[in-house]
Amino acid sequence: MSKPYAELGRTLAEAREQSSLDQAELAALLGCKQQSISRWETGASRPRATEIARVAAALGLDADRLMELAGYDSSALPTISFAQPFPFENLDPETFERSVEYLLAKIYRDAAVTLAGSPGHTQDGLDIVVRLNDGTRHSFQCKRVARFGPAEVEKAIAAHTAQADKKHLVLSRVASPQAAEALYEHKGWDLWDKHVLSRKIRQELTEDDQNRFVDIFFHGRRRELLGRAEPGPWLTTKEFFEPFERPNSIFSHQWTLQGRETDIDKLLDALRPDGAPVVLVTGAGGIGKSRLLKEALARLGCTQPDVTVRFLSPSAEISRANPDTLGRGAKLLVVDDAHDRDGLSALFQYAAVERNNARILLASRPYAQSRILQEAALYGIGGMPTVSLERLNAEQMQLLVRDVLLVHGGLAEWAEPIASAVRDSPLVAVMAARVIARDGIAPEMARSNDELRNVVLGKFRKV
Repeated sequence: MSKPYAELGRTLAEAREQSSLDQAELAALLGCKQQSISRWETGASRPRATEIARVAAALGLDADRLMELAGYDSSALPTISFAQPFPFENLDPETFERSVEYLLAKIYRDAAVTLAGSPGHTQDGLDIVVRLNDGTRHSFQCKRVARFGPAEVEKAIAAHTAQADKKHLVLSRVASPQAAEALYEHKGWDLWDKHVLSRKIRQELTEDDQNRFVDIFFHGRRRELLGRAEPGPWLTTKEFFEPFERPNSIFSHQWTLQGRETDIDKLLDALRPDGAPVVLVTGAGGIGKSRLLKEALARLGCTQPDVTVRFLSPSAEISRANPDTLGRGAKLLVVDDAHDRDGLSALFQYAAVERNNARILLASRPYAQSRILQEAALYGIGGMPTVSLERLNAEQMQLLVRDVLLVHGGLAEWAEPIASAVRDSPLVAVMAARVIARDGIAPEMARSNDELRNVVLGKFRKV
């Protein structure tokens, strides 16, 4: 059977596999049938000239080159635009606020950007405050609503009683001309609707910051919003921990690791160059496995700088995460939450082949340990070094909580009752300290651990 577009087919198939897409997913992305993708990749047919630009954008390929391989005149190539506004209206109100806070923190890098409170607080008509180094204070009032006309503008302005040198009304949708006109009649006010927000993302954020913004708030939509390929299945340590790097986030790893020096030493010893091909870290949920990995791998980078460390993306399927794309150099492949993962045997098989120069580091809850050991044994991997994380003692937990409290303006004396109330989980302890320091707590609550625990867990459920 004749295959007039064989080279085009090979190019498309290779790009699709590198993008970790199957044929059905690519077809859904392009709005065509899977059979069409199959015929293109076999070289039996080609996309229409009007489809080439979209195919190129979806796979991160050069459109002119695809036009040439498909036998088209590249001058007929249509232009594809990624200028549509970001769909802020699809976010819930609290997430919309946080997306604006994130954007402002990137725009005003040298300023203090803070949320003015949380739902239920009296906020004097503002949601976010930006304090510049020169003392200037900007306020931002976020409105995620279906309709916002002149009457709503007047109501929002009347509700703003806080002092601010510049005031901003931020809308999740496109502002109507009438709303814009009503706002601009008030001196000192500016309007940021979804068009303005989208322009600022594209013009004032670096490419890396744009990618992170989309990954956090519009996950899986890089191609649609930025015209860039989605991240691959293997992430750098920085990319993996990026969502936890912001001190203002409830979920954060920006705290001093307490009580884990012995565990780190054990893990680094297991990861020495002549160590076992697979290493396991076990511990209950919220006990600090991910935070331990972060600290240990930072130290490993100093002692073994030639080792490529990559985390399996939480959204990637192991069966489609080909480690060969990482090259032939020494590599450490890390899988967090391995207890939730299917297909670990594919990684064990890969690590068992010496020429692949790969080792595996897994973090798992204890209940999956037996299954992991059995799967690894099928590929001749035994004697797996295991670092088992135990509960922090009372002193270590208090030091951790105290660190978080002081950073966020809480009182050091709150550390003991908070640590006692959530003694089983460093993760919950950190979140509780962060929430209580932000929201405040009645002093009498410190006299009853049971009452304090109820307050902590009640606030935790609201986060």
